[in-house]
Amino acid sequence: MDRDLEKKTVKLTGNVQLVFQGQHLSCDRALIDLKNQKIQAEGNVILTDEKVHVEGERVEFNYKQNLGFIYNGFVQSGQVVFEGEVIEKVDKNRYLATNGEYTACETCPAGWSFSGRKIDAELGGYARIRRPVFHIAGVPVLILPSIIVPLKSARQSGFLVPSPDHSRKRGVAL
Repeated sequence: MDRDLEKKTVKLTGNVQLVFQGQHLSCDRALIDLKNQKIQAEGNVILTDEKVHVEGERVEFNYKQNLGFIYNGFVQSGQVVFEGEVIEKVDKNRYLATNGEYTACETCPAGWSFSGRKIDAELGGYARIRRPVFHIAGVPVLILPSIIVPLKSARQSGFLVPSPDHSRKRGVAL
């Protein structure tokens, strides 16, 4: 541990373990900016709380606001998992993933998934995926313009019956 009183920073290396605001962070290296209340963690980064498990190569976030970025990692809440090159935590339960993948399949590797350029995911709500590609066992099967998928772990009742639709703007749809 090295502390710089002028810059108000703390540099940690080795088996770094930090506990704050009900969260646990472990990594190989961390730089804590006390003035701006930010942490930069690198190497085998794992960040957990009672509902969410995050892993990535690197994490940069504001520990007071609990917002930030996850690089080359994933977020898991219950059986819902989404990953991406860059995942930004923009709100308490909302994440934006770039070049990401989503699944709720409990097999490893996932039996099915959706990949997309942008995933806007709200845990306990829904994920909106732009230009999703549906994969079965890693093989791309179907390309769609966009899709909304539930990220709720609780089952919901009801059955949605598909119905045909046609409009000049969107064409034929089901």
